[in-house]
Amino acid sequence: REMRAEPAEESLRLLSILGRILEDPIERMRFSEMATLWGEVQGAFLSIDKLAVLNRAVAELRRLSWSIVEWDPERHQAVVATIVSFGTDRVVKTLIGSVPEGQFQVPPGLIEFLDVVCPDPVTAVSEALAAESRVASRAVARQLMEHYGRRQGPSLRHRFQEARGQIASDLLRSLTRVEDGATLEFLARQCGHPDAEVRAEALWHLERSPFTSALGQALAEALRRTAGDDRQRLLAIVERSRDRRFVPSLLRLIEI
Repeated sequence: REMRAEPAEESLRLLSILGRILEDPIERMRFSEMATLWGEVQGAFLSIDKLAVLNRAVAELRRLSWSIVEWDPERHQAVVATIVSFGTDRVVKTLIGSVPEGQFQVPPGLIEFLDVVCPDPVTAVSEALAAESRVASRAVARQLMEHYGRRQGPSLRHRFQEARGQIASDLLRSLTRVEDGATLEFLARQCGHPDAEVRAEALWHLERSPFTSALGQALAEALRRTAGDDRQRLLAIVERSRDRRFVPSLLRLIEI
C-alpha cells in the first residue's frame, strides 16, 4: 500500500532501508522473508514512465545478490531469481505496451533494464511485437530487435523464417538494419513470399536501394518470383536504371 500511495523515491528509500536490515547480524533476516515486496515494486512501477525507478530497484537487488551473510546461504540464488522475474515475457510485453503514442525511439534506460533482467531479450521482445498493435510500441519493439539482432543475427533470421504476416514484415525490416542482415539477394527472394506484408516490405527496400550490380542481380531474381502489381514495381526500377543488361532476363520472362 505504501508503494502505491507514496512517491516512487520514497518507496525506493524504504526498500533501501529494508536492504540494510538484511545485512544486520542482530536481525538475521533472510531475503526470502521480504522477497514479495520486490514483486510489489514490479507491479506498482511497471510502466515506461517509471523505468528509472525499476532500474534503481534492480540495482539495489544486484547489490543484495552479492551481500554474503552466513545466516542466509541461499540469498544469492534467491535474489537472482527475483531479478529475472523483472524480465519475464509478460513484464517486457507490458513495458513495451506502455510506450506513449508519438514516442518512436527506444526510451532511455530500457536497454539497460533488459540487459540485466532478461535472459533472452530477443524472445521477449519478439513476443511483445507479435501481440502489439500500437504504432509507437511496434516501432520501439523493432528497434530493440535490431539492437539485439546485431548480437544474434542468425536467431533474428530464424525468427523471421518462422513468422507470418505483420510480425514477419516487422522482422524483415529489422533484418535490413543489422549487420549481415537482409542482403539484396535475400530481399529479392522475399518478393515471392506467401505473405503480402512481407512482399511489400521487400519491394519497399529494393525500390530505395542505390542501383548497383548487386541490386541488378537481385532484381533479375525478383522478377522471376513476382507477378501483377509487384512485378510492375520491379519493372519500374529496371526502367529507371536504364541498364541494358536486363534485356536477356526480360526476354526470358517473355518466353516463359
